[in-house]
Amino acid sequence: KSLPPAEAPFSKKSLEVEATKAHFDRLWLRTPEKYDPLKTRLGKERIQRTFHLINSHMDLKNLRVADLGCGSGALTCMLRDHGATVDALDVSSVALQKLCQNNLENIKVIQDCLPDTRLQDKAYDLVLCADVIGDIPVKLQRLLLSESARILRSDGFFLCSTPIDIFSRNALQHFSKILSTEFTALVWDISYHRAFLHLRNFLQTPSEFTKAYQNLSYRNQELNERSGLSRLWFTLNTRAPLSYLWKYFSPICKPTIKSLDNSRRILLLLEKVSRLIWNQSAISHAIFLGKQRRLVRH
Repeated sequence: KSLPPAEAPFSKKSLEVEATKAHFDRLWLRTPEKYDPLKTRLGKERIQRTFHLINSHMDLKNLRVADLGCGSGALTCMLRDHGATVDALDVSSVALQKLCQNNLENIKVIQDCLPDTRLQDKAYDLVLCADVIGDIPVKLQRLLLSESARILRSDGFFLCSTPIDIFSRNALQHFSKILSTEFTALVWDISYHRAFLHLRNFLQTPSEFTKAYQNLSYRNQELNERSGLSRLWFTLNTRAPLSYLWKYFSPICKPTIKSLDNSRRILLLLEKVSRLIWNQSAISHAIFLGKQRRLVRH
């Protein structure tokens, strides 16, 4: 007797979930600094600002939290250490293995794929989607917000944060518009790190070009993700003779990058510079804290 379609071992949905798991496992293995906030100064600052926002608006003791897209658990562990009980959910087994290296008291580790989850209705005082909505396909982002509203208690808090593309127009307004379908804002925390990102990317360029010249598979992978002038520029700089020039500059830039990544003072100074020069165009990250939007009866 065959299984019902929803339970079929090779249903379309199950294959999509497995593909998503494999995709994020590869990303965690290949570029952990992108997904683990504790790997960079910028990531650490975002975690600190997120925790401060939560801690300033609610009592964490005995708070029940769902951390959706918890990654390696930086926020999970901070909230637990201040008295919360956390259900930490992520699709990547690599990320969850890193979380499991910590003390898991009052932390329940769950491997599941967003936007659908198996979490209980109206079960949480706080639902977190920290820097995860940007990794969800656009067509599923509203479903993620609906899922967050489903598992959140009627008087609970919802926190959602995301990096903002400094080269996109109206990215913050678009993020706000999506959130407003389910939630009403209590407070926003906006970061302005355009100057920092420009400087770090500039200093990282010689190492990226050198790595691509020395590693053919990495070079092909990067070329496949580029098009037009970006692809042509990358091709020229990862071939001789320009590749020899970047190989020379790469070790010179590395100490500066290390200093940049370890200095909160420089980060905050560059944030002031960014706001002075670019104003709203310097916005690089946004944290939203809100509550469920109430239905209005006429």
